[in-house]
Amino acid sequence: VTVRSVSATLSFGTQYSRYDGYLITVRDVELTKSYTTENYTGEVVEETAPDGKQWAFIDVRVKNGTGESKLSPTSQDFFILSGNSQIESTFISSEPVERGSAYEGGDLQPDVVRDGWIAYEVDGELTLDDIQVVYSASTFEGDVSVYWGETPQQSLVGSIWQLLR
Repeated sequence: VTVRSVSATLSFGTQYSRYDGYLITVRDVELTKSYTTENYTGEVVEETAPDGKQWAFIDVRVKNGTGESKLSPTSQDFFILSGNSQIESTFISSEPVERGSAYEGGDLQPDVVRDGWIAYEVDGELTLDDIQVVYSASTFEGDVSVYWGETPQQSLVGSIWQLLR
């Protein structure tokens, strides 16, 4: 049995305040079989997920509330849990035109906000009820694991499952 420390279980859109003052929110998740993008000539085209797959786009917001310049979480610190599968972010070469910018972690000055989307390629049959988004990091102060789901109960059930694994 592996024991994991769960810092919080939250609904999408709920902000988590990390021990050092960083404010982290997974605002939303959207599942889609396709999205629009611009090709190299500027023409708007439809990008379709591979057979049997779909994309999950999570919308992340991070604010540096630490009072000092500090590294923010990276996109690799966020992943999707579905059943017993952990899904890492996917690089997509053609950015969606309707989504704004991709989320990028990095050095942030005090009170600066960084937000954007992170893409994942997931099973085409998944629904939002099947998905949890997890922010996980190991720091000098200890491990942080925050679970977001459609409801706090969904996040809690996934967190308990992780504790029992």
